[in-house]
Amino acid sequence: MESIKQTLDDLTQVFNTKMNEFQKELKVEFLTPMNCSLICRHKLGCPNKDKPRVILIKFRDLTLRNQVWSSKINFKGSDVTISEFLTKKRHKIVLAAHQRFGVTKCWTRNGVIIVLGDDGSKHRVSAMSELNLIPGSISSDIEASNVSPNVEVVNPSKVITRMKRTMKK
Repeated sequence: MESIKQTLDDLTQVFNTKMNEFQKELKVEFLTPMNCSLICRHKLGCPNKDKPRVILIKFRDLTLRNQVWSSKINFKGSDVTISEFLTKKRHKIVLAAHQRFGVTKCWTRNGVIIVLGDDGSKHRVSAMSELNLIPGSISSDIEASNVSPNVEVVNPSKVITRMKRTMKK
């Protein structure tokens, strides 16, 4: 029993030293008085031993939000990620952009999706059809030559089994 207690104390000490080193590497001093600058914060999902829960934060002060957002580069190499809460449509577009271009070549800023093309130019994307037209995309060569940007491509193997429900308010 005593050895287990000693092991837990050692683990706690190692964790605290690693966390202090991590905080020093961040070089972010503005995070300490942050409690009064938050409107709300929620933990999403159920507690799980395999992965930590997502924390949703809404900031009162836009300058603090922008400081936190710009300091997210300091989290490279760690398990901490910061991302925007997007609409379902924009979230799907970001996921598709990550698959086609890679995580380093697409990002969001204030809800706007930005993709870096092969030529180095930045493209603002608001629809999946715009994403398909960017040079360097996997499907851009196929879809750009076969279909106009206003026509939606229907996959013949995808069968619609029922109509989509509409919500009444």
